[in-house]
Amino acid sequence: MEKLILMSLMMVIIMAISSCSYKNPADETNRRMDEILEESKRKNEEISKDIKININDGGQPGAITISGVVVSADNKLDTHISTTSIAGIGKNGKAPEVAEGYKLVLKQKTETDKELSFGDDKFIVSIGCDESLIADYAKKNNLKIKVLSATVKDMVVIISANTLALCGNLEQLPKQPFKAFSSDHLILDGVDYTHVNNIGSLSFSTNRLTLIEENKITTKGKPTSMTILSGSSISLFVAKEFTPQAGGKLSLVSIGSDYSAEEPKQ
Repeated sequence: MEKLILMSLMMVIIMAISSCSYKNPADETNRRMDEILEESKRKNEEISKDIKININDGGQPGAITISGVVVSADNKLDTHISTTSIAGIGKNGKAPEVAEGYKLVLKQKTETDKELSFGDDKFIVSIGCDESLIADYAKKNNLKIKVLSATVKDMVVIISANTLALCGNLEQLPKQPFKAFSSDHLILDGVDYTHVNNIGSLSFSTNRLTLIEENKITTKGKPTSMTILSGSSISLFVAKEFTPQAGGKLSLVSIGSDYSAEEPKQ
């Protein structure tokens, strides 16, 4: 009976993800989101085929995938970026080992990797950043300042900008579990953001990445009595240029759900 319930839950997730897909071939942002959603659908289908129920186990972390120029020719991650994958605590008070499908994946930049295309309209969008600092940066770089404009559809939100600056805890972000950030230039300045959900993904795709101060982006599964659920996945793609400033770092962390006898109140 328990296995049937869990299988039904996974099918609901897969159907929900499938319903989010939409196509507009002329729009690069939509194309990349289609790819992200297809990958999420494929991953959930794989999980649903081989569910191993063990009430003692905590949930697996979300998979972390990093690609582009931040991965060297010998498949090493740039030292300014670190990752941590942790399984949740099970009913027995212990965390299982991270399963193979949820471990870090590094991909070097290949000839087929394309730079993201943005129009001639140069602008900057900031989330959580000091307005005076953004105004000064925009003036020095001949950028227009625009307010946050997100494309939202069902469980998906796309945030796209020529220059995108993210700062602080990002509490202004929409609540959709699937979030995609697309930019020519992504600036992370003191980000400390935690995304709590048992489905979904955080996807960062940019031509150029700049790190200022220490940045930490975390996905964490919600406490649950159905411990097969994992945290949301994280992907980072840097197509062209990586420029960490002095002290600039990025930590990507994914943590699986802990066992809880009672489901947390929504």
